[in-house]
Amino acid sequence: MNSAAFLDALRVKHNLPSDNQLAKFLEMPRERISMYRTGKREFDASTCIVIAFWLEEPPGYVLASIEAARAKRTKIREVWTLIAQQAKKASAAALVCVITALLSASPAGVSQAKGVSDAAALTIYTLYAVGAGARVRVSRETL
Repeated sequence: MNSAAFLDALRVKHNLPSDNQLAKFLEMPRERISMYRTGKREFDASTCIVIAFWLEEPPGYVLASIEAARAKRTKIREVWTLIAQQAKKASAAALVCVITALLSASPAGVSQAKGVSDAAALTIYTLYAVGAGARVRVSRETL
């Protein structure tokens, strides 16, 4: 996907009827949106992160997709496209790990083991993605 495609997705997701509304939503000049639309410019890294946030996509996916769009050589574009796909898959895998961990948590069991009330038993799962989906480590802390 290039910048224009991400802008289209953002307009649809947030029900923005025009690029003027999109510019206001992103707090950027309308002229910059036009440059993205015409292909005169692609997102920079910080804009990729903002777009990823509003689209609820992994930042690595947006960053790699933009690098793929920016690439002149076919082989380079293919590598960036593969990285983008892996970033998206890694994010989905991480989400599955978090949901599984949260669903399998037993605050009652934790409270009995630690001697605290059910109300005070809170299990926090922190997910660390290491590399581009190469390894995922889940740590568990009980407060």
